[in-house]
Amino acid sequence: MSKRLLSRLLGMFQSRTQVGVDKVGNRYFTRVEEVDGTMKERRWVEFKGADQDSTTVPVEWICWLNGCGM
Repeated sequence: MSKRLLSRLLGMFQSRTQVGVDKVGNRYFTRVEEVDGTMKERRWVEFKGADQDSTTVPVEWICWLNGCGM
């Protein structure tokens, strides 16, 4: 495994910030990372349990994930 890939994988868990949790227990995170020399915010959801059903994401969180704000 390359050092860059390993560093990126480790950074994914170390520098993330939990933003919130919805009513079904899905957790929402953000992280700022460098992409092509520019700092960008990355937003994602970690689903509760093994079932990764995107229909459980409430509309307001879908908007947040897409950068609309909240």
